[in-house]
Amino acid sequence: MIKSSTLAFWIGLFLFSIYLLSFSGKLHVMDEFVGFAVGNNLVQYGRADVNQFIWTNHWHTTPPGIWGKDGNLYTKKAPGISLLAAPLIWLGHTISGLNAVHVSLLASAIVTSLTGSLLFIWLTDLDFSRLAASLTALAYGLCTIAWVYARLLWEHSVMALIFLMVMWSIYQAFHRAQARHRLFWVLVCGVAMAVSLTMRFEAVPAVGLVGLYIFFARLRYPKTCLPEIL
Repeated sequence: MIKSSTLAFWIGLFLFSIYLLSFSGKLHVMDEFVGFAVGNNLVQYGRADVNQFIWTNHWHTTPPGIWGKDGNLYTKKAPGISLLAAPLIWLGHTISGLNAVHVSLLASAIVTSLTGSLLFIWLTDLDFSRLAASLTALAYGLCTIAWVYARLLWEHSVMALIFLMVMWSIYQAFHRAQARHRLFWVLVCGVAMAVSLTMRFEAVPAVGLVGLYIFFARLRYPKTCLPEIL
C-alpha cells in the first residue's frame, strides 16, 4: 500500500507535468510584466523599481506604478510574487541556456501543484477515501481556473495555497494536534497569513477574520485550547 504522503507527492508531480505541457513561456498581462520587472531588477541591479514601464505610466488608464521621492517608478502591487519569483529569475540569469522569463513562470505551476498535494493530504486527514481525495485534488488542478493561473506569474495561485494552509493548520491545531503541538500549528497559520499580506494588501480583513476565528475557537473548545500565552 502506497503511503498517503507518497501519493500526495505523485499527485503534485502529475499536476506539474500537465502544467509544463500547457506552458506558454511568455508573460500575458501587465500585472505579470510588472511583477517580473521587480524581481528581475532586484536580482540584476539590487533595486525594486519598474522604470521599464515609465513610458506606459504616462498614457495608461490604470498606470502600473507610482513615482517615488527618488524619481524612480515603483509598483503599486504587493511585492510577494516578485520576491517568490526572484530566486527562479536568478537561476534563469545564472545557468547558461535558461531563460529568466521561462523559469519565473514556473513559480505558479509549482505552487498550484503543491496546493493539489496539500488538498489531498487534508481530505485524507478528514477521513475521505484516498480515491475521493485523489479525484478532488486532480479536479481542482485540472478542472478549475487553477489551471489558468498556474500558467501566469500572478499571486492568485499563491493565495489559494496560503488559505488552504491556513484552514488546514487551524484544523490541525484544534482537532488533531496534541497539546504540545498546537502552538506550532497556530504559528504556521500566522506565517501563512503574514505571507498573504505580501501577496495582496487586501488580505488585511482576512487576517482579522482568521484571528477572530482562532479566538472564538479557543473559547468553544476549552479541552483543546491553546497554551495560556495566547
